[in-house]
Amino acid sequence: MPKVVVIGLEGFGASQAQDWASDLPNLTAMRRQGLWGVLSHLLPPESLIAWTAAQTGQEPQAFGFWDAYFRDSPTTGEPRRVQSNNLPPDSLFRILDRRGRRVGLINVPGTWPPPTLQNGRCVSGWPLPGVESGYCWPKELEHEVEDLVGELLLEEPPLWPQRRLSIGDTVLDRIYRLDDQRFRLLKNWIKKDDWDYLFAVISGPGQVRRLFSRFADIHHPRYQSVGKYSQAVLSHARFIDDNLGELRSLVDSQTFMLVHSDHGTLPLKGLFNLNQWLLEREYLCLRSQPHVPTPLTALEVDWQHTRAWAVGRQGKIYLNLAGREPLGTLTPDQAADLLAELAQALQNDLRDPQGRPVAVQVLRPAPSPDNATAGFGPDLVAVLEQGQWGVGDELGWDTLWRRGPADELDDAVNAEGGFFCFTGPGLPEGAYLGERSLMDLAPCVLKLLGETIPPHLRTRSLSWGLAAPEIADTLPLRGEADNVETSKFAAQMKIN
Repeated sequence: MPKVVVIGLEGFGASQAQDWASDLPNLTAMRRQGLWGVLSHLLPPESLIAWTAAQTGQEPQAFGFWDAYFRDSPTTGEPRRVQSNNLPPDSLFRILDRRGRRVGLINVPGTWPPPTLQNGRCVSGWPLPGVESGYCWPKELEHEVEDLVGELLLEEPPLWPQRRLSIGDTVLDRIYRLDDQRFRLLKNWIKKDDWDYLFAVISGPGQVRRLFSRFADIHHPRYQSVGKYSQAVLSHARFIDDNLGELRSLVDSQTFMLVHSDHGTLPLKGLFNLNQWLLEREYLCLRSQPHVPTPLTALEVDWQHTRAWAVGRQGKIYLNLAGREPLGTLTPDQAADLLAELAQALQNDLRDPQGRPVAVQVLRPAPSPDNATAGFGPDLVAVLEQGQWGVGDELGWDTLWRRGPADELDDAVNAEGGFFCFTGPGLPEGAYLGERSLMDLAPCVLKLLGETIPPHLRTRSLSWGLAAPEIADTLPLRGEADNVETSKFAAQMKIN
């Protein structure tokens, strides 16, 4: 019976696999021996929704959150943090568990509290608040984890950018140790041979790029020459590659291995103060003006005259809709006109600090009628320069654009150009598939395991046209197999 092991690499881009092919021999061997390509990203390009889309084959409109935080009632902010009970019931691991397949999850975002599994085990990932909160299913698995890796390290918010120089060595050491723990757990579980599907997420690639890219890329807008960190990103990628080689040596010839990321990354130029822009254009109105940067939730909003406001770092705009918001004023027709007006203004009027036009992608989410939470989601999402201009939601700034203080900004942001690679029995070798969607992965894994694909996934998916005889007739993938539209980024990829 076939098995599938999936290694998720946060923030690992297809460009890294390409540019560092000679430095990453194990990943390059996987590309030569299997199917690979570029993964398109979702809007907004947020890690949690990307991992959730990969596990569900659905977009944020269906599962009801567009960020790590959301609202399920009419509030100014987004007070709820996504937890495992907010994940869709038809996530891949739940489908397999219900069907009696043996499942193992390690550090998958959104899996705290640890989900109850009939036929599997889980070591929770984000938003695990602390090991004392319980992080394993079944509970007794915690003893096995501690015997193997010691106290489980968590992905901690204190790894803030401004600390990269003062405690950079400590930060890097922690990232390596955290990733090493997850790799050791995965290797241990593979050796046990009591599983059908394993999925582990390694968060280090994204963390290293966010904190140390400026030291490696001389073209970075905030480049700093600090010799000991100039190779930090590449050195960590080699560490990842070494572990992939060990994992490949542990799986048998009948096991499929999938390595994929949630997104790629690009350098962060700075932040656009979106609420400040809304305020200046009188879409947002306050009863008194702040004199220092202040969160909207701490200010008194004039709701009678407010039509729109923004929340979070992902460019999410909410409208003051009558019937949804407590003091809503906009009718459906007025809301439709306002959305068109906002989209046009964002896409046509924005100029960066040098006066250059800013390319803006705009998404108007259409909430699923089957998800009550989605009805409280954003009405518009704006992504500036593929995310290279981040979004700030504080008010009280004297400028719309800010590039600093430099040490308070991440070095990199989530962007297009994610990566995937399948290897396993009977798959074509060295087959480059161009650009594909994260939402294609769940039905593909089901097909590799010989499982029936649920209707909501099957209707979304078409054939790869590259299936091996051992895998029935097709592997499902969105997009015509013989006429694939690839992005400009994907078209540049090749095997070195």
